[in-house]
Order: sequence, then structure tokens, then C-alpha cells
Amino acid sequence: KEEEEEPSVDINLLQASKRRHQRKYSSTDDTESDEEWEPEEPKHFRRKQSSSRRISICRSPSQRPVPQRRSPGTKLKITQWIVELLRNPKYNPKVITWVDEKHGVFMIKDTAAYAKLWGKIKHNDNMTYEKLSRAMRYSYKNDELRMVPEQRLTYKFGENMINFRAENPEDPNMKLVHNKLNH
Repeated sequence: KEEEEEPSVDINLLQASKRRHQRKYSSTDDTESDEEWEPEEPKHFRRKQSSSRRISICRSPSQRPVPQRRSPGTKLKITQWIVELLRNPKYNPKVITWVDEKHGVFMIKDTAAYAKLWGKIKHNDNMTYEKLSRAMRYSYKNDELRMVPEQRLTYKFGENMINFRAENPEDPNMKLVHNKLNH
């Protein structure tokens, strides 16, 4: 009979491969004791801020008004539209009215009708006063419009808003302005 030779196996190689497949921090790992083991520092990833993307915040009012973005097809700024409503006897004093025209202070009387009118301009049947007031807030940045503090639904035209006062003698507000100026 021929005897088959068994391949010689190095026992040290087998033990090394077993060790390789064990978990890194296993208690059975004989490479390091518990006293020597230290947890790895957690890795925190932070985005680098490039110097070109930093935004400087300037709190002083800008000299030039920021151009107001309008959707295509709309040429009218909301502040111009407000002036048109204030000059129109159909809507003034029912929907919107002057509180102090000389100083540019006005009050919205009927928010639902006011929003519906703006919705017609913007071709949006679902316009609400909340959406409209957001559009008005954009005019605060330009200083074309300001909120009157502690007076609900009362606004004031800002320094950059021009031509809001009645100039046409046929304007129903013209008499009011001149009566207030003369008294």
C-alpha cells in the first residue's frame, strides 16, 4: 500500500489567521490587555468655510433700495398698488384708508377684500392676507414700507417711497390732504 503524505501545516499560521477574524476590541484578543486599551477619539467632520462664501452682515440701511423681484407679467410693485387703492374711492375707505396721509400712514380695513384684489393682480385665486403680508414685508428692506408698532393692520410708507401723496385735484384724498395742511 502506498501511504499518502499529509501536507505539513504550520500551526502558527493557523492561529494568526484566527486572530485576524476576531473583532477589534474583543476581550479574547490576546494582543492587548484591558488596561492598555483606550477608546478612539470620535471623529467630527466639519465643513470648511471658504473665504469667498462668507457673508458679511451689515446692519446699517443701504443707500440704494434693493430691487423687488416680481413674477413675470407683473410690472406693478405692491407699494405702487397700495397707493392706487388709496387713491381709488371704490376701495378707500371701505378696504383701505388713510390714517395720516401727510406722513404716509394707512390702515387696512378689510383684509379678505384686500387680499382678493392683490390676488387678481397676481392671477392667484387662492391669495390670502397672510401671503399678501409676506409680499409687503419684502418692502421693509427697501424702506418703502414700514409697520406701525402696536397698531394692528396699520402701515407707513418709508423714506424710499415717493409719490404716495395726492397730487391730482380730482383725487378724493386731495381735499383731505389740503384741509389737514391748512389747519
